[in-house]
Amino acid sequence: MSSASKFISKVMKEEDFISFCKETASLLSWNCDSYDTIVHLNYASSHYSSALTQLFPNALIIDIDCAKEAVTIQEENPNIIFHHSNIEDSDSFSRMKTTKLLSYQCFVCLKDQKTSFKLVYDMLKENGSAAFCFLMHCPYFTLMSILSQHNEWKQYVK
Repeated sequence: MSSASKFISKVMKEEDFISFCKETASLLSWNCDSYDTIVHLNYASSHYSSALTQLFPNALIIDIDCAKEAVTIQEENPNIIFHHSNIEDSDSFSRMKTTKLLSYQCFVCLKDQKTSFKLVYDMLKENGSAAFCFLMHCPYFTLMSILSQHNEWKQYVK
């Protein structure tokens, strides 16, 4: 797991994710009781998928995550299908289509964001909608970058 994903999984709070999802559902007119499929782009915060099943109890959640820990969440909930994969791997998702897609703080960890956005766009069916929440600025990443260049500290920054 990258240092970015470790940081995100420790700092991001589930309450913030739930608030984001509730606002998204309201703004995009998503029916929380529908039997839709929701693709959840995730990055090492698999407990968020369980929170989605509480907000959308009838929905099937397709969780795309590169973290192996998410497999245990799927085993506990039949409404979650887990794909252990990186969203940057277009071969894995070229045929997947959905009308609803969520990404919460995931794209900050990706190397090729432009290609990933194109892939997400291609995943959406006609009239589909996607919601993204971004980390716009975080001094943690600046600090890690500076420390990784400093001879005294770079051995501790991985």
